[in-house]
Amino acid sequence: MPRIILALLVSGFFCSLELTSQDLVRNGSFELLTECPKEVSSLAKNGIHLSSPTSGTTDIFSTCSTGKVAIPRNFRGHQEPYLGQAYAGLYLYSPNNYREYIQLQLEDVLQKDMFYELSLFVSLAESSTVSTNALNVLLTDNPIVLGTSKNLSKSRLLRLKDHRFQFQKLEWKGSSRDDTNWVLVKVRFKAKGFEKHLILGNFGSDGLTSRHKTDNYRSNTKEFAYYYIDGISLMGSDHQPYELGAPYVIDGVRFKTDSYQLSALAKSNIEKLYKNVRGLQGKIKITINGHTDDMGSDGHNEFLSHKRAKAVASYLVELGFPHERIVWKGYGNRKPLISKVTEEARLQNRRVDFVITDFEDQ
Repeated sequence: MPRIILALLVSGFFCSLELTSQDLVRNGSFELLTECPKEVSSLAKNGIHLSSPTSGTTDIFSTCSTGKVAIPRNFRGHQEPYLGQAYAGLYLYSPNNYREYIQLQLEDVLQKDMFYELSLFVSLAESSTVSTNALNVLLTDNPIVLGTSKNLSKSRLLRLKDHRFQFQKLEWKGSSRDDTNWVLVKVRFKAKGFEKHLILGNFGSDGLTSRHKTDNYRSNTKEFAYYYIDGISLMGSDHQPYELGAPYVIDGVRFKTDSYQLSALAKSNIEKLYKNVRGLQGKIKITINGHTDDMGSDGHNEFLSHKRAKAVASYLVELGFPHERIVWKGYGNRKPLISKVTEEARLQNRRVDFVITDFEDQ
């Protein structure tokens, strides 16, 4: 419970510092909970800023839970979180058009004609008997509440008054049949200027949903495709200016213990940083700063933070940023964002940030 409360208290503080102050999805990694989930079908009950638009019963899993909704092993399979300590789970396919969805709030209404990029990570649950890539997104002006467990077809949505909609088809960057790894799914789109909520799920009927048999498929078994979902993010894809001399945390650059290997999510967010600054790369210098938590010796933390900062800097250079205009430093645990000794504070302190300054040619 202390971790959950702390997450609520610090979420507002970080929005002024992090690169993800541009992230418009509230609780896209499912970390903010009213309490540890105790049973299935509890996403709408326990997930803050989360709901279901239908009577379909979406699940939420956490490392603080036990039994059917535990992490890593739960009633549908075995999976570690992609980010943090929680993720969601839903049926993208189940007979008789039964569907489950995740409805999320955005921080603000999207700006008309501005481009945005929605990204998330998914993994097929091992117990699934079929797989499908029928995962898409519906953007709306107002939240949807419908008393049906069927798929949200366009005909059902058109019956709603005072709602505006935009559908987007998500592109998979890996296989929808992967039941071991997290797979990136994303789409870039232009906003119409009314979007304030987004809904993820399969909007197609059984007949319109393509699917493939898994190794668990048997002729007499029920066909279902259940997927874990984590790391939902919506960010403006146009250039975002940064204040000179101010530190910005690169969200998603979180490392496993004693590791300085960049995850797919870390690389994705570093790529977004590069896109935002590449037009200025002839005028600026970037300093990458690595930080650790308070665990371990000072010497080891200095070494580890240096390696982590160098990994980020090296990837920026690999993307095309001039090597002579980028430096990196490691501070160990000497500059914590949060001084409290909690797991949530340690997670936030294990970070990499960057500072942009004017470049002076030597």
